[in-house]
Amino acid sequence: MKVQLRNTAVYLLMSTSLFLGACNDDSTATDNKSDSSTVANNSNNNANDSATINSGDREFISDMIAGNMAEIRLAQLAQTKGTSPEIKQIAKTLETDHTAALNQLKDLASRKGVTAPAEETNDAKDTYNNLNEKSAKDFDREWCEKLMDKHDKSIKKFQDKTEDNNADADLKTWATNILPKLRSHHDQLMACHNKLKK
Repeated sequence: MKVQLRNTAVYLLMSTSLFLGACNDDSTATDNKSDSSTVANNSNNNANDSATINSGDREFISDMIAGNMAEIRLAQLAQTKGTSPEIKQIAKTLETDHTAALNQLKDLASRKGVTAPAEETNDAKDTYNNLNEKSAKDFDREWCEKLMDKHDKSIKKFQDKTEDNNADADLKTWATNILPKLRSHHDQLMACHNKLKK
């Protein structure tokens, strides 16, 4: 009887340990799938109602911080891997402008209590890696196409933010000031892309 009780106790203890271990493994797997931007957005979504800006503005700031980080890395890549002098010049402009925008936005995030991502998204890392693997012959054209597309999307988001009556006033001012630079970048990229197609 004592042996049977001891065996049952050991079985229950092992089962409990396996169950708890499985729970811990699941949470670790989920954490490994999350990138810095997702973690920051989750933190911002869980911010309490006393936060100084609304959830849409918090998400916009977090996304734009990650986006600027991605743009800077892609600009640095083009300065080393690009073959066209025009590509290198545009990339230098992008790095300078997006670094300034990123620093301003990080300061704004700090003042507004927004959690900022530590790095670009996993998708942005994939884009970087894919472009880095391109041959010298294909790199300039594909880099231009990718950056034109990114700027198209950013311009739309910034335009929406400047027209958002519920947006934080400081964020709206920042977006309004950055928008002309994004449009200028897009125009430069498009002109260069058209030359590369010839």
